[in-house]
Amino acid sequence: MSNTKDITLSDFEQMKQEGGLYLLDFWATWCPPCKMMGPIIDDLSKDEDLSKINFVKVDTDQENELASQFGIRSIPTFLLINFKGKGKFDKETDIVHKIIGAKSAFDFKMELQEVLSKLENQEENA
Repeated sequence: MSNTKDITLSDFEQMKQEGGLYLLDFWATWCPPCKMMGPIIDDLSKDEDLSKINFVKVDTDQENELASQFGIRSIPTFLLINFKGKGKFDKETDIVHKIIGAKSAFDFKMELQEVLSKLENQEENA
């Protein structure tokens, strides 16, 4: 069973309130690379090494406003966002990583682990 869920604009607003680390997967039903990445993202959402990340999906056809808010022009696009909570969100500082296009599960996981490691180092040095 996948740990991912499709979100709406109101879910996004709630995520801003609660805070946390989220990977937003911007996708569409008609997109072959998105279909290829779907099972990979579902598997990674269950990976213990990536347990600090909440995996969510944004159907760009259903949630056009949310996609345009982030300037999504190519799909799949993945944004790793570190929400601070209390409704605050700054695109410049809270989006900590962006991946555009399809990748192998191994490459995707390695890239996410590298970003997690950098974030942990930043927290330790703060």
